[in-house]
Amino acid sequence: MRRFNCLLFFVVSIISVSCHRDYRQSITDYLKAKVINPQSLKILEFKEPDSIKTSFFDTEEYKSIKSTIDSLTIASKNHGDLAISYVGSSKEAVKLNEFLADEDYKKAERLYAVIKNRTENFKSELNGYHIIVIYQANNADGNLSTDTCSFDFDKKYSKITGANGIDL
Repeated sequence: MRRFNCLLFFVVSIISVSCHRDYRQSITDYLKAKVINPQSLKILEFKEPDSIKTSFFDTEEYKSIKSTIDSLTIASKNHGDLAISYVGSSKEAVKLNEFLADEDYKKAERLYAVIKNRTENFKSELNGYHIIVIYQANNADGNLSTDTCSFDFDKKYSKITGANGIDL
């Protein structure tokens, strides 16, 4: 059994290292295609990949609930006197200011409770990885500059799904 565990650890390590090698090469190739002088490119550091997971806030259900709450608030703010009459900073004043009627306030409270419950019980899924890279390359003036950028990958490290901060 101990041999099996060691073998399993070894296989997982090899797969992990090969995935990391692929993302590093993908990032290097991407940067070489984007920088002005690809020959001057030098990767200084690859930060550890950080996982990107789904949350309840990414779902259509959340967007629908939030839209309903927003519509209650917008309808109330467009109603006139109620929307612009502030009576101090009590909870009651905020309630009257944000919502047209008491039933709208109660409906919004229930919807916020639904969001809280769904958020606490949501099972997140791995969507991909976020990787920060520090590199040097010559800029348009020919001067060596250091820059930090970030890359998003799918969950198999096979495809760059987003890049940000590439300024050279």
